[in-house]
Formats: sequence, structure tokens, C-alpha cells
Amino acid sequence: MNNTNQGMQYVLAREGDQCDIEPNTPPVLSYLMELGEDNETKRMKTFNSVKGAEDYAENKLGEDLEDIIIMPLSEADTKGYHDHGNN
Repeated sequence: MNNTNQGMQYVLAREGDQCDIEPNTPPVLSYLMELGEDNETKRMKTFNSVKGAEDYAENKLGEDLEDIIIMPLSEADTKGYHDHGNN
């Protein structure tokens, strides 16, 4: 994945639990969320680089990078997103 694109943002995702129950359906992704400036509204947590997303996943969340999907925000399902529940 090219992480040198100016202005590109990335999100952390993982496959939802129902993927184990329904193996023949496309995976439903859940995304790492954060509280907005109003401390009530949730939004996807974004990162300015793949490296920044990796560092956050490993160092702040204690996640194994094999269990996390780092993807461009432009590819994320912003309409039907699911919350990781880590916030």
C-alpha cells in the first residue's frame, strides 16, 4: 500500500463477528471510532499515514497487525459502519 499520497487518510478496520457465523457472505467491517469535538458524536478515527495507523494499533491498542485492516478512508463504508467498541 502506498502511504506517500499527500492528503490521503487511513482508517483501522476488522472483520465483524458475524463473518464467522456466515462464512459465504462478504465480510462486514467494523472501524475504530473516536469521539468528536463535542464529546458525544462518534466518527471514524483517521490517520495521515499507514505507519501512523500501524503505530497506533500496536502501541495504543495492543493489537496484532495481522488482526487489523488498514485501508484508505476513501474505501471505507462510511454509511454502514460498525464500531470496534474500543473507545
